[in-house]
Amino acid sequence: MYGTMGHRFTAYFADLIVIYFVFFIFYVVVGALNLPVTADEGVSSLVWFVTLFTYMVVAQAAYHTTIGKYVHGLEVCSANPNRKYPAFWRILLRETLGRLFSSLFWGAGYWTASRKPKSQAWSDELAGTVVSVRPTNRVLVRALTAFIFVAFFLDVGLTTYGLYKEDRGKKYAALQQEMEAAGNGVIAARKHVDSSLNSAPTVNTWDDFASWQEVMKSLKNELDAYESRIDHIQELIQRGISEDLAASEAERRQLVILRQVYELRKQQAEKLRQEVNLIVSCAPT
Repeated sequence: MYGTMGHRFTAYFADLIVIYFVFFIFYVVVGALNLPVTADEGVSSLVWFVTLFTYMVVAQAAYHTTIGKYVHGLEVCSANPNRKYPAFWRILLRETLGRLFSSLFWGAGYWTASRKPKSQAWSDELAGTVVSVRPTNRVLVRALTAFIFVAFFLDVGLTTYGLYKEDRGKKYAALQQEMEAAGNGVIAARKHVDSSLNSAPTVNTWDDFASWQEVMKSLKNELDAYESRIDHIQELIQRGISEDLAASEAERRQLVILRQVYELRKQQAEKLRQEVNLIVSCAPT
């Protein structure tokens, strides 16, 4: 009896789950030990494919099956009636050129297998193999099935959490860029305020006082711009706190302290505005 393509696909999916689980365990151990690990997605993908390829070749060459295939009661045998199992090089051929060949034309090499007497995919025909039904240990099958389900839910959970962390990290990085630009805007606006204050004349006569009033009138507009810049950066800081974008509790505390700093600056600007209003409203008469 030969394995159906439905069972073969679900077996392959189960093997993918196992490999993903192994990868997550690897990254957890590496993170716990603070060991260096590449952040390059291209390198990570290459390592993933090499690991999957090695697992499939070694498992089928040594045991003629994989975890996924064993759960479904399948094994890879030789199509040659004089030989029970294929040689190592045939397994290698099946998992390299065979898989590539079967994947052509949207996987035509696989979905046409069900019409053939031995349910051979193009990879099987190229390597001279068949996937046959084999007897299994029910206890072991149940244990491996439970393991696959646990690994699947862990994979989904950890992947979802990883995507959430990655998305939050991107949002926080974007927020930091916005805050940096807004902070530069606050500094520039404050320089204009300071420049106007420093340009005020020394008051000795009523004419000097009238000139001082004109400077203070222009300063009101600059204070408006300064406070508007402060309001903008405070909104950004509050967004970072409300959406919990900080990567750690220390960074969150920094955001809280930064908000307090800008609140003090806002109070100072309001105090300066009161002084400006007093000067502007003062009548020489």
